[in-house]
Amino acid sequence: MSENQVSFFKVNQKTPIELSNIYNNAMLLILVTSGAKVIKYEDGTYQTVEKGQVLVISPKKFITVNNQPEKNGAYQAICLSYKNISQWLKYLQKQHRRVVSHYQVVKSVPNDLVNLFYSMEQYQDLSTIPQEVKYHKFIEPVIWLSLLGISFNFKTEGTIYNDVRELISTNLSFRWKVSDVAKHFCYSEATFRRKLHALNTSFSNLLIDVRLEAGLFLLQTSTQSITQISLKCGFATPSHFTAAFKNRFDITPKKIRVA
Repeated sequence: MSENQVSFFKVNQKTPIELSNIYNNAMLLILVTSGAKVIKYEDGTYQTVEKGQVLVISPKKFITVNNQPEKNGAYQAICLSYKNISQWLKYLQKQHRRVVSHYQVVKSVPNDLVNLFYSMEQYQDLSTIPQEVKYHKFIEPVIWLSLLGISFNFKTEGTIYNDVRELISTNLSFRWKVSDVAKHFCYSEATFRRKLHALNTSFSNLLIDVRLEAGLFLLQTSTQSITQISLKCGFATPSHFTAAFKNRFDITPKKIRVA
């Protein structure tokens, strides 16, 4: 298991805003610790995940969520992110066969599982932890949720879209060129463009979307300045980042953090 296959982070957001069509690359386990999270299903219906409840989000899916802060407070959550989920499932003695698409919610969460989520923060720096300990600690929440009826038999489809996003994410500030990325995946530029067009996107749109979603993540989970985030995510200036962010999410980066 490489270190980037699992991660722990906290989300803190002070302004309510619906975030539409966010691409989720990994399986997410989310414990809401303040406020509420409203999720939108494919049929247009909504469900609210309340404080103290756990939300499981399938990997490689577009999601629409609305993080609702507490009155005079913030939306906060503890999140565990797992890539290559299949490697973790071998540790489950029994797996649920039903196939799931996007979301699963655990409304009644045992105190021991809540405490386990909180305790995972000590493993945030994975570089200091032996491999065997990582496996054992990060499989515990998965086992708990399986025993509570959560299925990890996800309905996912591998596409060039996900592969390109992962490549861009390895170096957000790099000057990616469509010709170089096409070559990386052994396609001609014309064939590569056609494949993305078939997925209703283009390379330029995909590139800026990956960068903006990375910026959103850093705004919610770090204390880095907007200037630092904009440069880290490949934008020439903070004003360029702010304008693109406002166009994509209908809110400025600053308002994500400030009520």
